[in-house]
Amino acid sequence: MKKALLVPLLLIVFIGYGEAKKSISIKKLRYSTYQTHTRVVLDLDGSAEFTRHRLTNPDRIFFDLKNCTVPSKGKTVSVNNGTINSIRMAQYNSKTVRVVLEVNEFQKYSVFTLEDPNRLVIDIYKGKNKAANKQKNTK
Repeated sequence: MKKALLVPLLLIVFIGYGEAKKSISIKKLRYSTYQTHTRVVLDLDGSAEFTRHRLTNPDRIFFDLKNCTVPSKGKTVSVNNGTINSIRMAQYNSKTVRVVLEVNEFQKYSVFTLEDPNRLVIDIYKGKNKAANKQKNTK
């Protein structure tokens, strides 16, 4: 009885592990400019785990999408709408895609995922960044 249950259980574990390790691909990068913000959307062929970071001089927000690949060598999109200067996307290492938003002036940003179809959505809100203003005023 125990052996009869063990084999299907192991089969389920191995199938689930194989599916979890499947690499996610970015199908499309697009953006839209609105009166209050700019929305960047990455269309994905699966659900991706990501981290986000911010760098200054020049001001950038970047996202590392884990277990993900880009179909080509990468892509750079020039936006120049006052909030975002450009968006770069490239393979950072064999299992990570880095998406970099070179930003100009923004107050805040938010990021969330959607399913069916899978997307990573980044909203960059216009305005002066309070933290950047404090740094400028203290010099």
